[in-house]
Amino acid sequence: MRRLMILLLLCAPLWAQNISLNHLKTNTDNFPKIVNSSVLALDNAGEPLKNLNAGNFRISLGGAAVDTLLNVTTFESSGQGLSILVCVDVSGSMKGKPLDSVKNALLSFIGKKRANDEIAILAFSEKEELVCDFSTDTEFLRESIGKLKILPGDTSLYYCIDKGLDRLGGPTARNEGRFMILFSDGKEDNPATAYTIDGVIEKARAKQIPIFTAGYTRQEKQYLQILDRISQQTGGSFYDAPDAQSLSDHFGKVSRQILGSYVLTYPVFGLAGDGLEKDLSITLTQGTYKAEFPEPVKVRVPANREAISGPEEIDAKGGGKLSLGWIIGIIAVLLAAAAGIFFWLKDKEQKRLAEQRRQQEEEERQRREQQARYEEEQRRLEEQTRREAEIRAQDQTPRSREHTVILSPGTGTGESRGEQGLSLEVMMGSEQGRTFNLGAEGATLGRAQGNSIVFNDSTVSSRHARIYWSDGHFYIEDLGSLNGVYVNGRKVSLCRIEQGSTFKLGSNEGVFRLY
Repeated sequence: MRRLMILLLLCAPLWAQNISLNHLKTNTDNFPKIVNSSVLALDNAGEPLKNLNAGNFRISLGGAAVDTLLNVTTFESSGQGLSILVCVDVSGSMKGKPLDSVKNALLSFIGKKRANDEIAILAFSEKEELVCDFSTDTEFLRESIGKLKILPGDTSLYYCIDKGLDRLGGPTARNEGRFMILFSDGKEDNPATAYTIDGVIEKARAKQIPIFTAGYTRQEKQYLQILDRISQQTGGSFYDAPDAQSLSDHFGKVSRQILGSYVLTYPVFGLAGDGLEKDLSITLTQGTYKAEFPEPVKVRVPANREAISGPEEIDAKGGGKLSLGWIIGIIAVLLAAAAGIFFWLKDKEQKRLAEQRRQQEEEERQRREQQARYEEEQRRLEEQTRREAEIRAQDQTPRSREHTVILSPGTGTGESRGEQGLSLEVMMGSEQGRTFNLGAEGATLGRAQGNSIVFNDSTVSSRHARIYWSDGHFYIEDLGSLNGVYVNGRKVSLCRIEQGSTFKLGSNEGVFRLY
């Protein structure tokens, strides 16, 4: 037993020093004189390796060995800002403690960001919703986190990642270093989506955007493998967060990993630019331990670039030394230009933040109105259910002929109270030839089971629309569907139904009949 303990103690340093290396991004705009490659170097605990230098790296691009490293630095020590998009799953499975844990972890993450780091927050369920665009304003980001709430519909995981990559590649992300942090249970629930895991991984690799993922689920653990694969193949890292505290710890670790990533600056000698992709190989050595990229990495070099043969060709050719007067003049012009740019950017940022706040307030107002409509509809349905229960109870009670019988709307043989029946005659689509009849009780329409009228059509959303009776008329209302509701060829959110009006729900088209 004693020998075993001694052996374990001797081997512990070997296990502790296991290292890994992931490729994040390579910029070849100034190839072959300057190439910048950013890499993530981690120990076996997932913490970034520190104090690495040129001697720790061996690089080859397109078969040309790189023997000169001009600079080795980290994002943190370089001082350059980062653009980070945080994607949060807010589907029904996240209700309650899971979403509260995410909010607390995000607040801690935001509180540790640097002044020049910009962050955007994207919430998603069946559709994606931009909670806030890229901003350096910490207080504004905290307020935005407080607005995260559960959204209806199936989880469209790959759709959200795809749209998030578009935002990171768009003009609102202003920094060279761009990262995505994704929080989800890893389950893709939307059968109608055209997006796949292979598609989003390929897109992330093409845009050179690493995806860091965190999984939070207590039941369907098998879906966390999806998040692990996404991170592994895009250069990020994955973490299974079994509880709220570990989730907060993971966000802190991701922050350390990103800031501790290394940027390697080097020239490439003896290789001309032909516009084609080249194999990039980087080997990290630390003591007796070695790490390489887990998967092959290819980077495209610019076309029509002549090869250089040595360090002397890195500096611009021709021209003598500048006089002191010229140098002072150039410095003065640069300082004036920098001051002008600073004030212009500051003013532009203030205007952008003001516009963001206005948009957020408008979105919040619309959400409140939608919630109020939903609550009113719930109250109406509850009241209708109560009245029907009372009528059924009265029908079961014996009455004498002298007693008055109270009928619910649309029952009995008394005088007609107007058109309280509606037929949906489907002429085209998955339900072609079918007719759906309903009365003043109304109906919900959608793809999911549980709707009053179910369409077996992938272009119809889970809860696509509802029809209800009010003030002597039928109305149809869009419930936030992906493909919209069309009446008489016009897309509507709420519309009164007239005799003979045409409708289009997904691929299904037909006519309304009132009776």
